[in-house]
Amino acid sequence: MPACHRVFPENDLFVLRFSGHVTDEEYAAVIEAVLADPAHRIGMRQLVDLSALASFRPDPVALMKIEAAMLDILARGPGEQMVVAIAPHPPALKAIEMVRRSWDGLDQPLFFRLALDAAQAALFLGLETATIARALRETAADEGRLHD
Repeated sequence: MPACHRVFPENDLFVLRFSGHVTDEEYAAVIEAVLADPAHRIGMRQLVDLSALASFRPDPVALMKIEAAMLDILARGPGEQMVVAIAPHPPALKAIEMVRRSWDGLDQPLFFRLALDAAQAALFLGLETATIARALRETAADEGRLHD
């Protein structure tokens, strides 16, 4: 599956990883999986790893519905949610821009930052670079196990 997640409660962080060609259904499934994960809680810092993404061509209406539902849930949290996306190449940047456009006109309980690498993401998230690197490695390893 080109979309997976992992929660790191000890760092108040969850990671979403997207790779290859991601469909609407895969995107929606990973968002639902995060929100249903017993280790996840609203208000955790969010890291979105798009470094291995090849493409994301969602149906705009489906994307707006997914994002509106997610933002509605996140709005119940204690404050703004920190979201950092690692988007080091054009397909990743295009995907982030599509998602951000879907937020237009919605209340956004998000504080969003774009990073080019793990070190920059760590700076934005207020965590050590080694912590972010480990979280990215472990999430990628989880994705590998899903393909086995």
